[in-house]
Amino acid sequence: MTLAIAHGEKIEAKSYASLRDAIVGAVELMPEGHFIHAKANAPHRISTFRETLEKASGLAAGLRERGMRPNDGLIINLRSCEDFIPTLWAAAIEGLVAVPLAQDLGRRFGPKGAREVIAFIRTVLGRASLITDDVGLAEIAPADSIFFDSFVFETRGERTAHEFAEAGSGRLCLAVPTSGATGRPKLVGLNEGAALARWWPKLPDAENASAFLSWSPYDHVMGLGLAAPNLNRKVHLDAASFVANPLVWLAVAEETGATHATMTNFGLALIVEAVEANPERSWRLDSIRKIGVGAEPVSRTLCRRFFECLAPFGLREDALILGYGLTECGPVVGGATPFSADAPKPGAARIFLDGPTAGHAVRVVGEDGQILNEDCVGAIEVRGPTMTSGYIGDAAETGRLFTSDGWLRTGDLGVLENGKLAVIGREKELIGVNARKYSCQPIGRGLRRTVRGRRSCSRSRSRKTIRGVRCGR
Repeated sequence: MTLAIAHGEKIEAKSYASLRDAIVGAVELMPEGHFIHAKANAPHRISTFRETLEKASGLAAGLRERGMRPNDGLIINLRSCEDFIPTLWAAAIEGLVAVPLAQDLGRRFGPKGAREVIAFIRTVLGRASLITDDVGLAEIAPADSIFFDSFVFETRGERTAHEFAEAGSGRLCLAVPTSGATGRPKLVGLNEGAALARWWPKLPDAENASAFLSWSPYDHVMGLGLAAPNLNRKVHLDAASFVANPLVWLAVAEETGATHATMTNFGLALIVEAVEANPERSWRLDSIRKIGVGAEPVSRTLCRRFFECLAPFGLREDALILGYGLTECGPVVGGATPFSADAPKPGAARIFLDGPTAGHAVRVVGEDGQILNEDCVGAIEVRGPTMTSGYIGDAAETGRLFTSDGWLRTGDLGVLENGKLAVIGREKELIGVNARKYSCQPIGRGLRRTVRGRRSCSRSRSRKTIRGVRCGR
């Protein structure tokens, strides 16, 4: 029997020692590179990489003048990507620990909850300033808060990134808030080496990659990737605009010539529903080479419907690639094997996503920590260059996160087959019956099928009752 452990190809050596080097190097290599900021019912706005770096350099100088020093925390709560990206770059230039915070923090948690979130981050990091375009949040702790609009006005002087000190690849550069499986708030720490491996990776179909489209918010690691100037054209569609009108994603993909994009199962469902409701509309999507789908469980049926809906507009048969990753490590799996729209074999309910990405490894273990054989369901453990250094300020949770031999416990259940991973569910989402454990996901699917069947029977019963015929079981 083959053991359930798989390794990606050897990772190529990185040419950059720090995020600052990577950003400055990208601007020099791609002088025409730019960000496109898209919203519904509004003209696209363009910011070149060079303009973004100039703005970031001025912000970095302003932060230093306010007394911020390398390794201080910078909590970034900005609604516009035109403001968020240069502020994130400024943190990298100045050697700060950037904390991307939910753009609608006040609305999502209310004033009291927002204060508690910011207080938690400041307690963990020890020294952190908040930069925001929300006046209410800026008033929480005036001494340690920066209102963005007035701050930009104060820092309009011309500066260059080369004035600032270098940072090492082992320096902590990102603290990403997460609650994880425990529900407890935590800060996932990523050092510069992990960030570089995450956002300057080997791209699938790299020779045809020129424009990347994302609608993910910036408080999620998938959204943060948009801020990396690793392609000549990076396109950000406002998440609120996408959710309000999913057809905007198709229009932006066509207008910008997007070659690569990220998507979630939720996003696929929105697009399918919108396209089916507008059969008279059409788009040209033949420029799209790859759409990476991840961040949540993926539905085979939905992926097939998505392809069927968009194939008439030129979407390639091999465009969808399914992946797996976490805030703590990733992308771990995906990029090499495209999703097939062909119907699976009878009884093949599992979706085998792909093998490990370059530099990463995946294994499936039993309750005793021993590696299982392939085709056996167990706990998924991963490792690789994008792996977190741990939960900042939480030694106990960090200790539970890693195994004694340095693998990261994902909390997910899965199975490997021929080196490819299928995610089955969460370890804590198990039900014990007669000394056997069952994942809640297939049980949930069965219940949904049962409910749909009963609804169908109910509708049938109503129709038959009208005809005077009793519906039997």
